[in-house]
Amino acid sequence: MAASRVTRSMVDWTAALRKVGAEHRQVLAQVKAKSEHHLSKITALPDKLPQIDFAFYKRQIGNQELVDRFQKMYSQLSIAYPKDQGNVMGQVDQFAKEESVRVQKAKEESNKRIKGHESALDQARRFPPVEEWTIEMAMEYIPENLSPDMRKEITSFPPHTDPREDVAWWNKRGGETAAWTKPDEFHHLDAELAGKPVAKDAKH
Repeated sequence: MAASRVTRSMVDWTAALRKVGAEHRQVLAQVKAKSEHHLSKITALPDKLPQIDFAFYKRQIGNQELVDRFQKMYSQLSIAYPKDQGNVMGQVDQFAKEESVRVQKAKEESNKRIKGHESALDQARRFPPVEEWTIEMAMEYIPENLSPDMRKEITSFPPHTDPREDVAWWNKRGGETAAWTKPDEFHHLDAELAGKPVAKDAKH
């Protein structure tokens, strides 16, 4: 048995199993089985060249010089440990470093989102029961979740076609009180919209 070489996989299969999703665990198990099968075949081989009884062959073969030559060549035989010709391990290490940075960035972004969600949940817990909400309360609490039609229903007067019916338009010209005044009562605004001079006695 080879005692001077690696006898176990360098992969931490337990850690890998924790990091992959459930849909990839079967594939990981197959890779692990192939790796262990290959490792078992390697470790079953001796870590040194088997000894050859060259004295026996000298007795059996008349040309002892030939046997001596083979013995010398065999004793000088050295099989070097395989080298990473394509620098695959270097590429793997570089990829691991890049992925580590990407994962760290993803974790930081996820933590920010988690804090935002926790803050939103904390705020939602202080809201009145949803069953008691009016559409105006929804506009106040969660305007980003309302549909454009619902927002328009709140921020303008029906039928939502005249600029004077828009709350923002009225606020610019008279504030909240004017915003909820019936537009038809402000006849001088028709001239303003048309770009015509407004009579002094028409202003309020």
